[in-house]
Amino acid sequence: MKKLVVAICLLTFSFTLAFAQNAKPDSYCGYRGMSDWLIEYQKNPEAYPQRKTGAITYLPMTVHILGDDDGNGYFGQKQVVDALCTLNEDLLPYDIQYYLAGEFNYIDNTEWFIHDFRGGRDMMNANNVDETTNSYFVEDPAGNCGYYTFGPDALAVAKNCAGPEDHTWSHEVGHYLSLPHPFVGWEGTDVDATQPAPTRVGGNNVERVDGSNCRTSGDRFCDTGPDYISNRWSCNQNGVSQEMIDPSGTAFRADGSFIMSYSNDACANRFSDEQAAAMHANINDERPDLIKNPTPPAAIDLAGGGTPISPQNDETIPFGTVEFQWEPIPNATHYLVEISFLSPNNDNIVMSRGLVDEAKYVVDDFDARFVGRPLNWRVRPFNDFEFCAGSTDFYKFSMSNASNVSTISEVEEVSVSPVPAQSGNQLIVGLIANETFEMQASLINLTGQVLRTQNYNMISGSQQVLFDLPIVAEGVYMLSLQNDKGERIVKRVVIN
Repeated sequence: MKKLVVAICLLTFSFTLAFAQNAKPDSYCGYRGMSDWLIEYQKNPEAYPQRKTGAITYLPMTVHILGDDDGNGYFGQKQVVDALCTLNEDLLPYDIQYYLAGEFNYIDNTEWFIHDFRGGRDMMNANNVDETTNSYFVEDPAGNCGYYTFGPDALAVAKNCAGPEDHTWSHEVGHYLSLPHPFVGWEGTDVDATQPAPTRVGGNNVERVDGSNCRTSGDRFCDTGPDYISNRWSCNQNGVSQEMIDPSGTAFRADGSFIMSYSNDACANRFSDEQAAAMHANINDERPDLIKNPTPPAAIDLAGGGTPISPQNDETIPFGTVEFQWEPIPNATHYLVEISFLSPNNDNIVMSRGLVDEAKYVVDDFDARFVGRPLNWRVRPFNDFEFCAGSTDFYKFSMSNASNVSTISEVEEVSVSPVPAQSGNQLIVGLIANETFEMQASLINLTGQVLRTQNYNMISGSQQVLFDLPIVAEGVYMLSLQNDKGERIVKRVVIN
């Protein structure tokens, strides 16, 4: 993925401001009315392709992540994965799942980061990827939590409306797949809950509780029931709205469980059967180019990997560049790595987070103030189809005195493999030197005892040398590389 290894963000101790979020926009969604396709479909649903229950339809998703002109304000990669997890969990009961069609597309454009509808159309027309569902995460999508627009055929979602418990993305995907709000006709109109509703509002028939006009009023789905509320509302303990009165004088309460309503995210959790059937018919009839029939990989086996190689649990390591390594997790293609201190389960104190496509993550700019403090790290695996596999346990480590950090002026880059190494075998030391120099390599245990030393004449450029490991006990050791000026680099070595 683009920007796969992200810049490290090692935070200081002012966390409240660093993680404060703006309030959600007052307007939930910019969608109005009904699509022409849905109007025709609802005249005779049986004439359209029917949903095949139990057969998952996989749809490709392109995720566009907006920042300002300077590359600030991106929706976080962990947050994107959380949002993908929520989206697929919302859709799974209806046999629809999204997969990533390619890399996250990062776009630096202040005018699109905070845009009106014209700016949104420009953004989408310039960046849409054909034959995928295009979703844009921005700071402010035209003053809404989100919207879907017919013209560019794409949707935009506000970062602050895309948390793990939010359903805005699912709501906008519902619009993308033809679904209207259940309160069609009431957009921008407040209901007087003390009086019977009029028979028509906004040029549309008003739905009655007895279902007598459910095919010609509201969203024209009979299994969503009447709903007249076109602004955000909170459900009660029974998941329903305030009491209203339909045109015939019958009192009722709107069902807040429908994702396409304007009930708060804590209420919304489902689509109706008729809504699900319409989404499938829309996919098969109007959007067949989305159907690629991919074969998903086997499920991610979190228990089959993730064991820390370095730092190991409760290990103390020298301050400086830290290379986090773990056993690969079966069927994972990407890992989110999180490093935190204090309580390891509080997202607000994650001090470093990165995304990599291998079981290794390097941090080279730890703040010296973290020396001696208990730290925690974990990894979260995912692939293009699976986003809800969870994370490994947090593993504890700490860093010792900052005086351990060192460099060799002649060396630009150094690596040691294999990891882990085998006792009695050889280490491969690879480095890039900017000039010739003499190097001494020493294997040292954690008590400081030198176990073996070898000398090398290094040349300018990229090269590899072999270091013969002695027979030693399983554990963590240090390989010290030193030049004739006394400068040195220390690399951790895990030996089995």
